[in-house]
Amino acid sequence: MKRHEFDPTSFVLGLAFAALGLFFVVGDRTAADIGWKWMWPVPLVVLGVLWPLLAKLGLGSLPGDFRVERKGYSFYFPLTTSIIVSIVITLILWIFRR
Repeated sequence: MKRHEFDPTSFVLGLAFAALGLFFVVGDRTAADIGWKWMWPVPLVVLGVLWPLLAKLGLGSLPGDFRVERKGYSFYFPLTTSIIVSIVITLILWIFRR
């Protein structure tokens, strides 16, 4: 996986999204105040924080993750990684709902 150039717009928007998610998580709010529909940023913030570590473990470049690179065009679809992440999240939610 080759390193891409730093994109300040994506960086700033990522920080803003993470800050918004953290506001809902650690702010002076309860689930009753904000409702469960606002709890979806929690796994996204956790996944965003852990993604660099997961990438070092090979998650994101597994067999079954499709990558097409052409001159002036690249497409990446992490099918296997998506399935594994979905299974892990499903198991975590299943454990918490018991």
